[in-house]
Amino acid sequence: MMDAFEEEPYNAEMSQTSAINLVKLQYEYLCKYKEDLVNKKHSPEMVNTLMTGRILNAERFFLAYKERCFVESKVEYWLLVGQIFNLSPNFVTKSIDALSKAVKLDPKRISTWNLLGEAYCNNSEQVLAEKCFENALEQKRNVVSLRNLSILSRKRSEGDCKKRKESAEKGIALAKEAVSLNLKDGTSWGVLGNAYISAYFSIKPDPSYAYKAISAYKQAEKTQEGKGNCDLYHNKYVALKFVEEYCEALEAVSKALELAPTWQLAVDGRNSLMKYLDDINHFSATHGKLKPKKVTVLRKSICRIDLGPYANNRSYKPCNIGALQPGPNPKCVIYGKVTWNLQVDDTFPFTFGFLDSNGDSLVVTLYNLAERKGFIIGDAVAIPDPHLTVVDFTFDDKVYQFLKVKVNSPASVILNGKPTPSSYNGAIGYVSFETVN
Repeated sequence: MMDAFEEEPYNAEMSQTSAINLVKLQYEYLCKYKEDLVNKKHSPEMVNTLMTGRILNAERFFLAYKERCFVESKVEYWLLVGQIFNLSPNFVTKSIDALSKAVKLDPKRISTWNLLGEAYCNNSEQVLAEKCFENALEQKRNVVSLRNLSILSRKRSEGDCKKRKESAEKGIALAKEAVSLNLKDGTSWGVLGNAYISAYFSIKPDPSYAYKAISAYKQAEKTQEGKGNCDLYHNKYVALKFVEEYCEALEAVSKALELAPTWQLAVDGRNSLMKYLDDINHFSATHGKLKPKKVTVLRKSICRIDLGPYANNRSYKPCNIGALQPGPNPKCVIYGKVTWNLQVDDTFPFTFGFLDSNGDSLVVTLYNLAERKGFIIGDAVAIPDPHLTVVDFTFDDKVYQFLKVKVNSPASVILNGKPTPSSYNGAIGYVSFETVN
């Protein structure tokens, strides 16, 4: 596209061209310019700064052609002006004003309702945005309105458990309908993935939600728009991290950083997960900060009384780590001592080292633990029905190897020979997380 538009809005050649087409060309030029900035991996802040200057130049251009455009089509003029202003959050009020004029002139046009709804979203006016998308759906069920309503539904995460569940389920239903209208639309697949991962956190940490999210993200990756979407790979990382698929999670967030190298959210996510895994590697190999003599004392202090109610439960068999098989181990209960603990922030589970009477050890990740609660070094712990995972992968020339058992709630753990007190139980399904869109 020509930069000449920015310098001189009128010349003899342009006088023979449709004014609406000239404004449309300016809009297409700005879209291409923004796409180039993103592809060159400028930061969002830099993109916005550069776009602001270009849009101010464009404003002078289309104001000069306003009267000619009105003769051709007022609707098209206000629609294009609204789209131009919508290319930067600095002009959201002007975008809303222009698109509102367009929708009044032609209230049956679906695309205008959707654009106005997105502008209201950018201005944090959720109720007005929802009304716009619903008006568009009254004309015809369409992908854009459905997926935007899915996003807005998920943002209604406040309130009691029932309301959160209703909002999450509505978000899933809307996204699924959007996907059904176009199975090759990567954006809709990504929104469906976000709806599932939102349900994982706002309803309950059911792994099926997380794995459905991951499946949807993988479908999105197959599309052209998905392959270049850094948000998609970051959100996939979030889902993989919470199901403890560490290698795939690191690969996903690294892909996000390939597409957006300066994106701080992804940088922090990658660094925090690698540090978490580095700490586990180190503590697992050294029993934390315990000296060999202390480890021996802990090992020799392990006894059947630590099993609590499972000591005389014939349905369960006391086991050491060496007797476990990868995967579920029903009707088994392992018991031992805490040798170290690790609590980073609320995006990671409470993590601790577990030592059995044979001197073998593994890592336990404990979810839904109440704030400021945890197990301390020397605590006796018994875990029924342990699900064993063998972690063994290499990433960034670092080798990660350890055995791991995931526990979904403190309520299932025996602590110092007794059921864990109810005060240790956190709010199940309401964990801090961050996805994009």
